[in-house]
Amino acid sequence: MLIAIDGIDGSGKGTQTNLIREYLESRGKRVDYVSFPQYSSFFGSLAGQYLNGEYGTLEQVHPKLAALLYAMDRRDYFEKHDLKGDIILCDRYVPSNIGHQAARMPREERDAFVNWLEELEFQINHIPRPDLSLIFDLSVENSALHVAKKQKRAYTDLTHDIHEQDRDYLSAVREYFLSLSEREGYRIVRCEGLDGTVRPIEDIFHEVKGLIAPLLERS
Repeated sequence: MLIAIDGIDGSGKGTQTNLIREYLESRGKRVDYVSFPQYSSFFGSLAGQYLNGEYGTLEQVHPKLAALLYAMDRRDYFEKHDLKGDIILCDRYVPSNIGHQAARMPREERDAFVNWLEELEFQINHIPRPDLSLIFDLSVENSALHVAKKQKRAYTDLTHDIHEQDRDYLSAVREYFLSLSEREGYRIVRCEGLDGTVRPIEDIFHEVKGLIAPLLERS
């Protein structure tokens, strides 16, 4: 079983993934946890260089080329690791590749791009499909505030990488992430209340447990 945690930058994915891991282990589940990209790997390091702007701006790097870096990083990981846990828990997975890269494609080309990317990830690279994809939703304004508070990242000296520093781009990514709720297996977790304030971590996690519960009942 694979659970994927994705969403806009700064939405608390890492915090919630750690809470989910602890919760699953408290339920007696063996959990294989992985955070993508693996910045220390061959392809993950290239993804880090892309985010650091070393290959050009967002406008200069075609979405398919960027998507390949992330896809190959996942393939490399699964080829090298024999995962035997009850649940594979991923902090960022294929939906992040879909959301971040499809948002840069012309609207009329997005469906074809997503079909291409899913063929690459699941049929050519043969990585496992998620049983549940949780998309954590946050406004671009709160995202920027949270990203600014992050500790220094291994792949960049920038406070905001080339994805995080472009608010129009992040708005397009958020919009595309929300559209994924119409697809089977995707669930949106709203990280803000109606007044725009960020929900407490414990409140969000309570909702997350409710979304995971049906999977645990079947396992």
